[in-house]
Amino acid sequence: MKKLSNYEIFNYILNTNIANIRAIKSIVNKTEKTPSLKFYYNNDLNDWFFKDFSSGEHGGPIKFLMLLENISYDYAKQKVWDICNNYGHNNTQNVIPQIKKQIIYEYDIVPLDNEDLKYWSRYNIGKELLIKHNVYSIVNFKVNNYLYNNRWIGYFDDIGTLLQVYAPANSIYNDNDKKKFFVLKHNTLFYCNNNSDKLIITKSKKDLIVLDSIFGNKYSYVSWIGETKKIEKNITFLMLINKYKEKYINFDNDKTGIKRMEELEKYNLKPLIVNGYKDASDYIASNGNVKEMFNIKLEL
Repeated sequence: MKKLSNYEIFNYILNTNIANIRAIKSIVNKTEKTPSLKFYYNNDLNDWFFKDFSSGEHGGPIKFLMLLENISYDYAKQKVWDICNNYGHNNTQNVIPQIKKQIIYEYDIVPLDNEDLKYWSRYNIGKELLIKHNVYSIVNFKVNNYLYNNRWIGYFDDIGTLLQVYAPANSIYNDNDKKKFFVLKHNTLFYCNNNSDKLIITKSKKDLIVLDSIFGNKYSYVSWIGETKKIEKNITFLMLINKYKEKYINFDNDKTGIKRMEELEKYNLKPLIVNGYKDASDYIASNGNVKEMFNIKLEL
């Protein structure tokens, strides 16, 4: 049996080059109108995976086939074995060559201007806080020679490495009703150490900055890449939470977010649920009363 990469197996299943696909319709939520399933390259695992944003499902080819064809794990695994056995041997599908394993990013940093600050002002976030959290605007963002013409929000680490780019929906960065983002380095925690003995963990860099703008040095903050990705498998996360006496977890106020907060309670994390809104960002943009923001009253 020939050993194939996830990339080659996905290409075989779909008979196309997944690197050229922006998104396809959910294989779980058949009624969705806007395609939400994307394929992405994971630098740490050196291979390709899928993420179905409509349902939160993600993984490799076996999981993909299980969901696509509604079959068992064992049957999907057998089908992948069959693909590996038949790949390139008189099969009717095109054999698509593997692309370069390393995805190359290029970009230019530009100063935050009035339009950038106008976007962030709806969350009561100013230029000083953005600089504290290493947030800048980038243009001429290129992925393997494909140039994106829009302006992006760039999230950097303390030594200037670009970790994520983000284009919020219906904004100066993106006139679409779906946000766009690239995770350039996976398994990365954003950690804001405010020398507090209390910690709030949230699901995005934007929410981390929003929380810092509200509570400041009363808390330290950690953000992760979404809710479905297993933060508890990150060794830095496990080391961090042992440092704090008082710990909260703030994921989205929806079915997925609440389920994940319940799963993480075993780490002595108290669920922090936004009242009446999906997340902290939405709450601040629509409601100025921070005293009633959460199900638990926090020190301001």
